[in-house]
Amino acid sequence: MTTATHPHSPAHPHRNETTADRVVRVLLGLAAAVVGVILLAGAASAAAYTWASILTLVGLVLVVTGLAGYCPLYALVGFVPRSLREDDGARR
Repeated sequence: MTTATHPHSPAHPHRNETTADRVVRVLLGLAAAVVGVILLAGAASAAAYTWASILTLVGLVLVVTGLAGYCPLYALVGFVPRSLREDDGARR
């Protein structure tokens, strides 16, 4: 199986996040999800409940994308970290 020959295609076709990016996403995601759940427990208004729910969901998305090593937003905009790009014989 070969990877695409596009100069910005990742060396790992199903991974578009660096290890550092993944660690940061998981840690921030866990923190956001925990804070969101705590805020949900004490939400006194519909607005507070909505914002706490959004924070929780964003945290969970960060955890899932960090664990998977794949960010759909990166793929949508065509971003590939330099360290994951295929070498074309020379470093850019």
